Amino acid sequence: MLKQYDMTLAEVSNAWKCVRKAGGSCGYDKQTLQDFEKDLDNQIYKIWNRMSSGSYMATPVLLAKISKAKGGFRQLGIPTVSSRIARTVIKNRLEPTLEEKFHEDSFAYRPNKSAIAAVKVCRERCFNHEWLLEIDIKGFFDNLNHDILMNMLRDYTDDKLILLYSKRFLQCSGIDDQGIEIAREKGATQGRAIA
Repeated sequence: MLKQYDMTLAEVSNAWKCVRKAGGSCGYDKQTLQDFEKDLDNQIYKIWNRMSSGSYMATPVLLAKISKAKGGFRQLGIPTVSSRIARTVIKNRLEPTLEEKFHEDSFAYRPNKSAIAAVKVCRERCFNHEWLLEIDIKGFFDNLNHDILMNMLRDYTDDKLILLYSKRFLQCSGIDDQGIEIAREKGATQGRAIA
């Protein structure tokens, strides 16, 4: 079968290993990692076949609210296992290109960076400075403009697979705790890596 996008079965297999290692909850479909693993070869092949042909469609994310320390809630999006694998394929392709663009003091969601390392740097800096600036952009992830984000992404890559699926993942709907599907025209649900 002719594939529209250059992508290997090994990329999907490697993405599965990353997802398996990270663990995590079920998406809206209630499929666990163990359920997925029961038919692993077939599941990996289906994701590869659909992604490389351009026919993979992002499944809705399960919307979950968690309490914020200063009150209110933050909404997280929990993708299905297959969607986490597909998203990890894209993350693994994109990360080497973008990694070198980040400031050395950027720690969130980056390889070989951790919250502990961030705290260590903050602690060291506290001994050298008498001030601290904390910035929190209210509703940042809730209000991300998809078109602006995609235009920015095009500045860093022309990989058609990355561009196609990044847009689909951004625009995927969410399913709330009542089972109602909610369409999204802006924003990005927060969650683990390329969630």
